[in-house]
Amino acid sequence: MRSVRVRWGVVVSLSLLVVLLSSCQAPLELVKIIRPEGTKPAASTQEEKPGTEAAARKYAGYSALDIYIHGEIADVLERYGERFGHKEKFALHKETHLEWGVNLELKETYKLAEYTELAAKQPALPDVDEAVKKLAPKLEDLVKMLGEIDTYYRFKFYVDDNFAKGKTLHEQLQVLLKEWEPLAEDFTVNLHQSLMKQRELDLADFKANDQMIRYHALESIMAAEAIEDELNRQGVASETLDGLDAASYRVLYDRLTEEVAQYIALADDPERVKQEGLDTYNSYGNMLKHKIMLVKASATDLLQRAEQSRTFDEHNKDGTPKDYKKKLQEAILEYDVFVIGPE
Repeated sequence: MRSVRVRWGVVVSLSLLVVLLSSCQAPLELVKIIRPEGTKPAASTQEEKPGTEAAARKYAGYSALDIYIHGEIADVLERYGERFGHKEKFALHKETHLEWGVNLELKETYKLAEYTELAAKQPALPDVDEAVKKLAPKLEDLVKMLGEIDTYYRFKFYVDDNFAKGKTLHEQLQVLLKEWEPLAEDFTVNLHQSLMKQRELDLADFKANDQMIRYHALESIMAAEAIEDELNRQGVASETLDGLDAASYRVLYDRLTEEVAQYIALADDPERVKQEGLDTYNSYGNMLKHKIMLVKASATDLLQRAEQSRTFDEHNKDGTPKDYKKKLQEAILEYDVFVIGPE
């Protein structure tokens, strides 16, 4: 599957489970999170308007769905293509060791319905909701088909029919992907456009209410996303930094470093944590800080590899764009958990 993650360089500056992640809260549980009494909401709480907690929950759910699509589903499709080809004709690669398994299983698909059902919830996000309504049936079809393909290879039915059904499934998958990809892209584009506007409201609200830990956490996320946008804009491949403009990257890296430093300084200040009403669930803040620090470290690895012309090998994939994207996805999901609050 070609990447349909149209990012900030093309649309606006946001993000996009690679394995539904190791966050302290499962991403697909975000819409169920309830803020405990005595803590401050991330944004203003006027009912059913942009900036409400309901809006934050809806954006969190849609962001998790976006990451699932461009994380786990994209990874499964990539692994499939490596074994059987991305073209219409089935092509079993000689180096494919089917006896080792094909690793095509998608995790926690039963929770996806919660996200497609968000389109009917308030507040309305017209363009995003409409994109989700169009996407949902194809998402269901794709998940079902990938499950059928996984079962076929996992239980070695290909031995019994000499890949006959495998070839049929391959053809059906290619037809489905032609319908799926533009719908997934449309969802991502509309989500990112809408979310960018919401983030500007959030930043203004955080500053107005002196919630500077939240403010610099979001600024750090956005600075990290700007780096991924630049990697995408330059067409840097997932396993190589050939052609990377290190000077342009350095500018964005310096911005990220500055934002992360300000965020950590505030997040490590007990008085500031207490002042912002975060002390009652600071374990979530500590998890977010950890995730953001991992993103920064990965960005540093990228810079070092680019400036030192260090190569990749099968044992060390730190500092690859793919590794950076995964860590950024985890940080985005953790940020949503942190801002909405724990159960």
